[in-house]
Amino acid sequence: MIKEKMFIKWFCGILLSIALLASGFVCEKETPIYTGVTEEGVYYEVFEVSNGFKDLLTLADSKRVTITVKYDGIVVPPRTMVHTETIEGERYSGTLSLSDVKERNGKTVAIYKGKIYKET
Repeated sequence: MIKEKMFIKWFCGILLSIALLASGFVCEKETPIYTGVTEEGVYYEVFEVSNGFKDLLTLADSKRVTITVKYDGIVVPPRTMVHTETIEGERYSGTLSLSDVKERNGKTVAIYKGKIYKET
């Protein structure tokens, strides 16, 4: 009985160690999906963000994306943006949050991150 409890604790410890080690070795990867220009002349880039193990858990019901928006001039970008796109014939949408703002050469670069979810 005592040996069985010790084995279960040891086995659970090993599994936890493997999970922690694996999560430390997985890096996020941003894959460009497309670029474009809005009717207002604002340039944007859309990236799909993947990191291996976490993406296996969420399957295809959601995608993590990063969008870079470049504005002419120094502006204060909105804190959130609604984003909708079609990926492999499936429509996804969601609200992204502003994660970073930079000013370069008289332009404002806003980076939005978040999840978009498959519409049903």
